[in-house]
Amino acid sequence: MMSIMAFSQIEIGTNFELIAPLPIDTRIALSDTIVRNSIYWRYEGLKVFTLSDTTNWQLQGGVADSNWVKVSGAGGSFSGTNLYEKELTSAEVAISVGFNITSKSMVFLNGTYVKSTQWSGIGTKKLTLILNIKQYDNFLIKQ
Repeated sequence: MMSIMAFSQIEIGTNFELIAPLPIDTRIALSDTIVRNSIYWRYEGLKVFTLSDTTNWQLQGGVADSNWVKVSGAGGSFSGTNLYEKELTSAEVAISVGFNITSKSMVFLNGTYVKSTQWSGIGTKKLTLILNIKQYDNFLIKQ
């Protein structure tokens, strides 16, 4: 028995209504360059943001790992945002971030997105984590 795999376009006649503060394409915000380099489906022009070094990258001139180029300014996944990153102690759950937290704020622990039901602080400058397990060390919030 032969298996055939086909790839084609999906045509959509309307826009997406997002109901979560997550990228529509999981390749957009990645924890680090190791994860970036492991992207299987690539195309020239693909833009990603690595959280570990807060850098925007784009594939230019090909799709190999050596074709990732740092890009800045307009068009980046998080250009013009507030950013706060900190190494946390295991007991630390209340973090002063220096800017007002909004419903559009994105929180990451160890490079993994944290749902807004797992933190509080909208309208303040202090974010409080609401987690059962405190096994994390890197905190990042983007606005």
